[in-house]
Amino acid sequence: MSTTNPDQIETEWDQLQRKYGNLPPKPPRETEDQKTKELVNALEEVDTLEGKTLDQLDALEDELDEDTLTKYRNKRIEEMKRQQRRNRFGELLHLGKDDFLTEVTKASAVDPDAQETSESAGSSSQHEQLEQQNCGTWVVLHLYQESASPCVLINRCLATLAANYKEVKFMKAISTDVVPDYPNSRLPTVLLYFGGTCKKQIVGVDEWGGKDINKNTIERALKRFGVLRREGEMAQSDNSSDESDEEKERIRGKGYSSMRLDNLLSRRL
Repeated sequence: MSTTNPDQIETEWDQLQRKYGNLPPKPPRETEDQKTKELVNALEEVDTLEGKTLDQLDALEDELDEDTLTKYRNKRIEEMKRQQRRNRFGELLHLGKDDFLTEVTKASAVDPDAQETSESAGSSSQHEQLEQQNCGTWVVLHLYQESASPCVLINRCLATLAANYKEVKFMKAISTDVVPDYPNSRLPTVLLYFGGTCKKQIVGVDEWGGKDINKNTIERALKRFGVLRREGEMAQSDNSSDESDEEKERIRGKGYSSMRLDNLLSRRL
């Protein structure tokens, strides 16, 4: 085989160079039998039953032994149950005035994949454990007023997203029901909860697309924050965008920093 073109037959010059040690020994050429064997080995490593539906498995009942069929059937059933546990919302829910602790804080601490849910899911120790294991449920809470047009648009977009991402709990609440005297200048405000704690507080429309805000810009932002599932991955909590400086969130007049809002919510609960 030529040294300049491996696909061609080796030249006499190449043979001389190999003879005098100027070229490495010619590698053994892979035979067709070897290629076939490698292909068969690769195919044998592929689990052809993986991903088949219950109906497809039932159709193979006569071809599979009972243990194998039972194994894969149980696996499919468990996957369906897991998906059902996750996809339990599907609409934009209204948060009642006195339901914040139950419907937001504790709800975000529930792990949908857990076999049993502890009644003490809202305890601090479990919050820490959930954060370490990245377990919980994303809760997206929009504080709004009907008089604020951006809030009306965001509610409309969140309702659409809720139908597409049923594993995320989308909620809306009148801002002054959650925090008395909460200023309209801080609207819209969106709180992102996971694992029993507030992961991010988003004030205004800049993060949602500004003047161009729509369902797609909100969806992209929530994916960026780790709330919505990206292609081929699980939703994860992401603290990388959290503001570290309290003063950055102050506004003129009656400002509410993240720390102040957290304190107000804690006091209310």
